[in-house]
Amino acid sequence: MLSVGRSLKEHGCSFLHVTCKVHALHLVAETIRNFSRSRRININISTQCPGVSEPPQPIVTRWGTWLEAAFYYAKYFTQIKSVLLQFNPKEAAAIKEIQMTFHNSSLERDLKTIHDNYIGLHAAITRFEDTALPLAQSLQIVDDVNTLLQTISDSINENVREKCDRVLKTNPDFITLRQIYDGVSTVPFSECRDLFNYACITSVDVEQSFSKYKHIFSSRRTSVLDTTVETYLMVQK
Repeated sequence: MLSVGRSLKEHGCSFLHVTCKVHALHLVAETIRNFSRSRRININISTQCPGVSEPPQPIVTRWGTWLEAAFYYAKYFTQIKSVLLQFNPKEAAAIKEIQMTFHNSSLERDLKTIHDNYIGLHAAITRFEDTALPLAQSLQIVDDVNTLLQTISDSINENVREKCDRVLKTNPDFITLRQIYDGVSTVPFSECRDLFNYACITSVDVEQSFSKYKHIFSSRRTSVLDTTVETYLMVQK
C-alpha cells in the first residue's frame, strides 16, 4: 500500500497516505503471539465448569481475537486444565498433545503475563473500531499504546516495542499528519489544519464492508435489484 501511495504522488496527486493503524497494532500483537500450535479439541466447557463461558475461537487474521483467547485462558486456566486432564490421552493424539501443553509450567505464567501487560493493546484495537473518532482521540490511542509499551520491562516486550516503532515509522505521512495536528507550519497542508480534525487513520469501515459485500457479490447470484441491495445493507447495520 505504501508503494501505491508513493506511485500516485509521483504522478502529481497531492494527498497524505496514512496506513491503517488498527492493522499496525495487529502486527504488533502478532509479535507477542508465540504459542505452540495444538490440535483443536471440541469440549463443552460450560457443562463441565458451570459459570465458565465457552472458549473464544481465535482467528489469526481477525484483529485482536487471539488476544481475547489468551485473556480467556489466563482467567480460566485452572478450570480448563482440570477438565482436559479428565480425558484419556490414549484415545487421541490431540488429547495427549494438549495435556502436555497444559502440563508445561511456563504456560500459565506466560498467559498471565500477556493478560497483565497487553490488555491495553487489545483495548486500543477495540477503541479503533469506532470509525467516527476525531483525530485527537485517534492520536491519543496511538500515544497510549506507546506509553504502555514503554512501561513494560522484559525481553519479549523489547521486540514488541521495536515492532511498534518500526510499523509507525514506515508511514512518513502519519508523522506529517501528527505534525499538522500539533500546529507545525512547515509541513504540507499545515494551512488546512482544521480540515483534518476528523481525519481517519484506520480502514475499519472498509474491512467490515468485505464481509457484507461477499454475500451480495456471490458467484451463485445471477441478478439483484438495487432496492434489494439497499435493504440487505440496511438489515446488516
